[in-house]
Amino acid sequence: MEEIRVRDEARRREIMEKPGSSPCDRPAVDPIYFQTYQSYKAKKKQVADPTSLIVIDEADRLQMNSLEQMRSIFDEGFMGMILIGMPGIEKRIARFPQFYSRIGFVHEFRPLGDVEMQEILEHRWTPTGVSLPEGPSRQKSSRG
Repeated sequence: MEEIRVRDEARRREIMEKPGSSPCDRPAVDPIYFQTYQSYKAKKKQVADPTSLIVIDEADRLQMNSLEQMRSIFDEGFMGMILIGMPGIEKRIARFPQFYSRIGFVHEFRPLGDVEMQEILEHRWTPTGVSLPEGPSRQKSSRG
């Protein structure tokens, strides 16, 4: 597309720089440019959206318009949605029946302690090449 745009721009400049030309004499865009655009749009439509899950943090802070937008996105696609918010978010969202009717379940998580967090990081989530320091309960004492 960029190559065609540069070529068309050079052609326009060539025509506009001729003696006696006016801004009204601008040449039309080549059909090739538009055909390329149409081909690009058709190919883009064939590529599936890779999004399968949307995670929204601090959902309790969203306004009604934002909740409506989320409902619309959920209704249009084949994807899941996770809302993360402070306790009581389900009571606030219950005031919006159009949105609330789409909620499958609510789960309240309790905060993790230091030992639980260290265990999760060490055994269940460790990116390749990362080694975590020993936790406070696992550090070896330098005293004998």
